[in-house]
Amino acid sequence: MYVRLKVLKQLKPQQYALAHKYFIFLGKRTKLDEESRYKFSFNNNKYVF
Repeated sequence: MYVRLKVLKQLKPQQYALAHKYFIFLGKRTKLDEESRYKFSFNNNKYVF
């Protein structure tokens, strides 16, 4: 997924910004325990519990 982000950064900068935020969100979500992970949701501007 990281390689795709690099390509997207060059071709479509606006879409890259959103995809990069989601990539960081996924990294934080995987470190949570299972119960918290289901409650953790992605919102474009912030992370919501």
